[in-house]
Amino acid sequence: VNCGCCLRTVPAMTRIRTGIARRPDGPEDANPMNRRLPAEVVSRRKGENRAHPGKAVKEEVAPSHLSTDLKQVLAMKPEGRSKWLAKAVQQAHPQDGRLSPKSIYDIIAHAKFANDLSEKVGQRMYRVLHANLSLFSTKQQKFLEKECALAKQFAVAAFAPVPGAEEEDTTAADAMEDP
Repeated sequence: VNCGCCLRTVPAMTRIRTGIARRPDGPEDANPMNRRLPAEVVSRRKGENRAHPGKAVKEEVAPSHLSTDLKQVLAMKPEGRSKWLAKAVQQAHPQDGRLSPKSIYDIIAHAKFANDLSEKVGQRMYRVLHANLSLFSTKQQKFLEKECALAKQFAVAAFAPVPGAEEEDTTAADAMEDP
């Protein structure tokens, strides 16, 4: 840059007698865009993990709307407890994972869980429980299969054939054979 008063060369960005610093890239003015910094746009996308593309992202499990409070479950009517048990074991399966098998076990193992159940409802509940015993540990399975109140009351009758249904089947079969 040439000095205005004496024609000698002065390094850029040095003060000249007037007290104004000159920029090497152009004139000094009030426009803020002349001094702008280069900007960068950043966006964050949800979904695939960019750091590890081959690694699967763990999905969040939706919370269960099913109560695991012992007092609430015991306060339900027998039919309500039956529906609760069916939903609870479904939500405790590993692919769903919304409920822990331990919380279900604590409720089922309670002595009052089998109170006031009719034969039909009690047998249905025991069949649902028996079909889903694999959710529980081996000790829990043994207790639920033989020693809990539900098993003591309904295990024998749950898988026994219904007496009236067998007689109807044999009479229907005999009627078909006779012309």
